[in-house]
Amino acid sequence: MAEEPKTIKKTSKSLEIGTATNQAPAVTHETIKPAIHEVQQEVVNREIHTYEHIHRIQPVKDVQVLPVRHYVADKDENLVEMSEEEIAKLEERGVLAGQEKQN
Repeated sequence: MAEEPKTIKKTSKSLEIGTATNQAPAVTHETIKPAIHEVQQEVVNREIHTYEHIHRIQPVKDVQVLPVRHYVADKDENLVEMSEEEIAKLEERGVLAGQEKQN
């Protein structure tokens, strides 16, 4: 709604002044707030295992068969190692037979 400019008429000692007024639209103050977005992502942690299967040929062990070891308890109950021949002699005398009966 623009008003008509006002005019002043010239008199003997005055000048004509014209004024124009324009009415601007109302000022709106707008507050802009930043929009906060929350993004949720599901994180999947995966462990990748790499298994290595290695087939090896093992060396053949050399098996040694050792002779049999014989132990006999003496009078003080200590173990004494004896050969098969000595044990056979003691059995002939009956010394070991008596011990076996006691055990």
